Amino acid sequence: GTAERGGSTASLRLASGDVLVLGGQSRLAFHGVDRIYPQSSTLLKNGGRINLTLRRVTA
Repeated sequence: GTAERGGSTASLRLASGDVLVLGGQSRLAFHGVDRIYPQSSTLLKNGGRINLTLRRVTA
């Protein structure tokens, strides 16, 4: 990814239970989910995804 909209992109296929961590400069890159594969997880009755955003804030 890049910190500028319209820059080059890359796709990653994540499986159910995978975690992606953005740290350092990469956390500033524009990112998103371009597709959710049907029936790729049994966590949610009607499919979808669970998104958790965690931030550590220090003085």
